Amino acid sequence: MANLYDDLQSIAGCEARTFGKIYTRSNEPVVKLFNTVDVKNKDTFSVLASSDFVFSLISDGARSVDAFDINPLTYRYYHLRKWLLQHGYVDAAKLSYDDLFGVIYYHDPAISKDEEESEVFWKKYLELFPDEKLYYSPLFVNVFTPKVNYQMKKRKLVQKLSTRELNFKPIDICSEEISSDKKYDLAFISNILDYNRDKSKLVVARDNLGRILNNGGRVILSRFRSRHSDEGINLEERIFASDFYILPLDVPTTNGYNYVSYRQYIKR
Repeated sequence: MANLYDDLQSIAGCEARTFGKIYTRSNEPVVKLFNTVDVKNKDTFSVLASSDFVFSLISDGARSVDAFDINPLTYRYYHLRKWLLQHGYVDAAKLSYDDLFGVIYYHDPAISKDEEESEVFWKKYLELFPDEKLYYSPLFVNVFTPKVNYQMKKRKLVQKLSTRELNFKPIDICSEEISSDKKYDLAFISNILDYNRDKSKLVVARDNLGRILNNGGRVILSRFRSRHSDEGINLEERIFASDFYILPLDVPTTNGYNYVSYRQYIKR
């Protein structure tokens, strides 16, 4: 794996310490979440991860969508998934090498230097792993998501993606200070705090989110049952309670998603 990261660093132009495996798709009930949370005409800030949240926000009419992730390669993956959507695919799960080659070489013209760099990255990546299906290469955790809310609106989503480049920040919101003149109505941070139960990290996350949200702005968080601990949850909620109201978020789930629950922090 070290050699892989060295290779990725050389072609991606970013620090190897931040590399991790990318989730191919969200492991959350995306449709049910976005049927519960109204994002229309909202300024939003979201973890990028597999890009499912970002595509859902754009598709559902968010006024603006900015993204962050500790792993800068998620931004490369965002561009790849954009090109896949242009070719009629939701993801690359069933694509052969030849299919993927066609997507990468014959996508619509890039609208930014970042997207051009992503094209270079994926071409070189295919050279490293020419005989494997993409999602079984060492870069990914393969997750199957059967349905997303933007799937029936792909044409409109592609039209929106063709004229707007994603504003992306490669940052760790639990360790690095975020400074931004822009304020947001909604922030989606998935299960990030489940991995950051240290008091100092929770304080940084709380201060960052408080700094970038409008008064009354909401943080939407998921909590995974396998990572629950009363001590960690209580610490998180005590720290956030100084600046946020804490409320549950009732997202209906099926048996397939009974391991995840949601809550929201509302800025005082």
